[in-house]
Amino acid sequence: MSVVADGHTSRVLDVMNRLSLSVLVASPATEDEALRLLRTINCQPVPPRTVVLADRISKKAVRALLDARAAGILRRSTARLHLPWAVQATAQGALALEPALASLLVDSYLEPLRRDQTQSEAESLLTRLTAREREVLTLLADGYAAPEIAAMLSLATGTVKSHMRSVYDKLGVSNRIQAARVFWSAGSAPTPVPRHDANRSADNTFSRSA
Repeated sequence: MSVVADGHTSRVLDVMNRLSLSVLVASPATEDEALRLLRTINCQPVPPRTVVLADRISKKAVRALLDARAAGILRRSTARLHLPWAVQATAQGALALEPALASLLVDSYLEPLRRDQTQSEAESLLTRLTAREREVLTLLADGYAAPEIAAMLSLATGTVKSHMRSVYDKLGVSNRIQAARVFWSAGSAPTPVPRHDANRSADNTFSRSA
């Protein structure tokens, strides 16, 4: 893991145009600025996973940042303690929340699908996926991270992350746990997915993190 650039948030797009970032650690001044930054980043073809640092975070703010595809949220006051594991976790496709913040969300974040969403409705959602997206979702529901899925399907990690974002959009969810719940609610079971040589060299997704 290496830091390849640093600077003001206004330089983000410039840095992204020059360097391939797997993780971006952003410290915007306000929640609104954080949301604008996330929207800008996520418009890029292959956006980096973004960890947001903030001073005060309410449950509403955390949900807003997650809906805007923040990959991690840490408080500035304790970020030094948590950044090492948070950067590595987000680089591998996980969500990184500071422990003190996780309790704000655990109940609502893991809530079941809406009660009126029947198995047939979940099945209907899955029909929106392409064959490749269904393969990615199957492995995601098995608990595999993006780099592992990439190695199994002989794809670049960035391609897998792009498929994951498309899956979230088509299922109307914002994270891998909710996507897996749609998969399970449809009565889906893991189906055979072509899994290539596990010793194949996979993308090093956090060797160029910033």
